[in-house]
Amino acid sequence: MQQMIYPSRRLTLNKVPSAAILLTLLVGLVSCQKEELRSGLSFEEIHLPDIQARKGQLSDENILATDSTGLVLEICEILLYRTNSGRYGKMKILSIDPADNYRLTVQAVTYQNDGTIFSEAESLEIRGTYTGDLDSMLESGPQNDFHWRRENETETSLDPRGSAVFAHY
Repeated sequence: MQQMIYPSRRLTLNKVPSAAILLTLLVGLVSCQKEELRSGLSFEEIHLPDIQARKGQLSDENILATDSTGLVLEICEILLYRTNSGRYGKMKILSIDPADNYRLTVQAVTYQNDGTIFSEAESLEIRGTYTGDLDSMLESGPQNDFHWRRENETETSLDPRGSAVFAHY
């Protein structure tokens, strides 16, 4: 069987024109399915038991999204989480827009304890320096689970809030 090698989607933002960035983001979205084949279950296939099986990996550590070299948190990457309300969920990074203060767009699903869906969003947008609530699927909701923090001109991170915890899938 021939081994497939996929190019890295790491993007150096300060050296690439805006049109090229958009094209790379679109190509990244199309290649999500290839990435999911390499990393395990697809976003749609991950359910509450799969997330709970990895709850020991969840952490309150910040997740670096961009630095001076460009995107660190890749498009199509999946994060698992437990909200401040104790519900587990999953999110897929759809875009990080450098032209709009690194606006984050994710697809997210939060589960109830019985495995049914509590809340979901096909395209939740969080502006740079704002917070996100993954129970209510709102930017700056009543119980924010993370802060989409812009540290400086190059560094962006997802910082858990309260008792919320996250992990890369």
